Amino acid sequence: MGIDYWNASKWRRMITGTDVFACTTQVFLNCLRRGYFKLQEFCLLILDECHHTEKNHAFNNIMREFYFYALCRKQESSSSVELPYIIGMTASPASLTKNVSHEVVKEKLLSLCANLNSNFVWFNPHVLCVDTLSLIHI
Repeated sequence: MGIDYWNASKWRRMITGTDVFACTTQVFLNCLRRGYFKLQEFCLLILDECHHTEKNHAFNNIMREFYFYALCRKQESSSSVELPYIIGMTASPASLTKNVSHEVVKEKLLSLCANLNSNFVWFNPHVLCVDTLSLIHI
């Protein structure tokens, strides 16, 4: 039977005692929405192709519906709940055409960083040269 038909106990068996859990972003979002597990049960999320963290993409929905919600609840209650670290990887962070200004690239990168709650951006300076980014934390 496919994973679309797995229930909470099947998912619990899958992640219990597991050091690494890999799945598609949509499957992970579906499990979070159905309450099969909580985001706080994970210590690290690695998001490949994280430039999709915008609009209504599953990456962005995970961040909005679960990460930022938990972050706000944590700050309101001064709880010690730990949220996972997030590593976002992409080869095309700005997803733009070739002839674009540095300001447009900077705006796209800042938006991506805000959506991922990033403190830090690294890029290959031989491929793209952008002035130092100052990030705004919400």
